[in-house]
Amino acid sequence: MIGPFPPPSGGVSIHLQRLLERSRGNPDISLSVFDFNKKKIYHSTGETSSIFSVLFCFFSTDILHIHISHPVKYLLARLGKLAGKKIVYTQHNSREMEWESTKKIIQLANLVVFVFNPSSLPENGIVLPAFIPPILKNQLPQFVLEIFKKYSETFITVSSSSGKLTDGGDLYGFDIILESIPMITGNNSAFIFVDANGKLKNSYAEKIKKIENETGIKIIFVEQEVDFPAWIEWCSAFIRATRSDGDSLSVREALSMGKPVLASDCVNRPDGCRLFKSGDAKDLAVQIGQLRKDAVNHPKVQPDCSYDLFELYRML
Repeated sequence: MIGPFPPPSGGVSIHLQRLLERSRGNPDISLSVFDFNKKKIYHSTGETSSIFSVLFCFFSTDILHIHISHPVKYLLARLGKLAGKKIVYTQHNSREMEWESTKKIIQLANLVVFVFNPSSLPENGIVLPAFIPPILKNQLPQFVLEIFKKYSETFITVSSSSGKLTDGGDLYGFDIILESIPMITGNNSAFIFVDANGKLKNSYAEKIKKIENETGIKIIFVEQEVDFPAWIEWCSAFIRATRSDGDSLSVREALSMGKPVLASDCVNRPDGCRLFKSGDAKDLAVQIGQLRKDAVNHPKVQPDCSYDLFELYRML
């Protein structure tokens, strides 16, 4: 598999990490992950940056599964095809569907996995969610638990990058959530913004101060990676305000733990999500208000895609 591996944590990197974990208990499949940016390869038994290990793994493998979005993905697929490998490509988001490299790799691959429903499915394509549940769920440190206990309700949202779209909007919709907060009634409430890159807080500093003074609602920025399953367990709800998306791991994790999910309608969402119009802060505020009136959610079991994916490998 070629793609990112934690750290940093993101939907794709966690997906690959959990696939590697699942493969350890499967005697029929041997997986390794090559992180293209780190130039490091991860096996079930460890990791290495040796160029010889990377080349050996590439030439000895049967299947090359590409998970990166960079246009070089097509060249890697071509190289793999020339070396006699079966090529699997996973399209993790809807933003790059019109890229030339995406169109070419879809044509070249033996199998294309879409984690969302595309407008049209090619003959070599299937739709398969990316969710793989965590094997272990960690406990939160006591000082973090104390923060949660201070508030009667807490909403959490997570960004794994500080990306901006062509119109200047925040890819992960932090700006939309902040814009919606003055439209709701505070009730000893807190909004937790997890910004793993630590690049967004400064750009919103003045707005945050103004909102807190006017509403009494607490806005907390966490500028480091968090163990999301452990955090969402203590939150009232999860907000996914992305303007573009694929099959969000955090959405499915929240649903599987019985937490309400407010998600933008920029892409098809799993059953159980409460949707709001993408980029519409007013509609988000309305949905937050409605959420408070609803009954308590129950866990919604999410499919573990690793079993289906391993079966597809066997078929290839």
